[in-house]
Amino acid sequence: PHALSSQTTAAGAQLALKLAEACCELKAWGQAESALLTTISYHEETHGCCDRRTVELWLQVATLRMRQHGKYSQAAADLQHVVTMLTLLHGSHDERLITPCEQLCHAHLMLGQWTQARAALGRAHGLAAARYGADSPTAMRLAQVVRSIDEQMPEDARGDALLSEPDPDADIFTQADGEVAPGA
Repeated sequence: PHALSSQTTAAGAQLALKLAEACCELKAWGQAESALLTTISYHEETHGCCDRRTVELWLQVATLRMRQHGKYSQAAADLQHVVTMLTLLHGSHDERLITPCEQLCHAHLMLGQWTQARAALGRAHGLAAARYGADSPTAMRLAQVVRSIDEQMPEDARGDALLSEPDPDADIFTQADGEVAPGA
């Protein structure tokens, strides 16, 4: 459905959003996802991919995909997109990154990607500690989850994860190996 975005009007996007809401109430996650993708296509065409509302819609799609078994990889990609867009919009130290980084951690854990999960949650923890203080309930909760990940992480993933604390000032268009990401 979202491939027809060039034909979607503002009214059509609004109807698709209402359809998504109704599908969510019925727990019809796949149909809600399709309707949201139609709305996103319209918003991206008319307002751009960095528009606040577009980013919010991508976060909703990621949440829906996390509810559907087998769509964790897509959810992780969506959440990484949200983190990137929020970083572009608000900077790498913005507190609005905390929740999407937590959700990104969850998606990576569902995929068995321990190193990426720890990096995402480490970033959320660092942001929470900087914003609210290291002794804040949020920062302390996130620190505890990071410790849990460290304890449960398979041996083969341990070395890389413990060495890879995320740098919030890092260039978001550079991959971990130092090469520029495709499309950047």
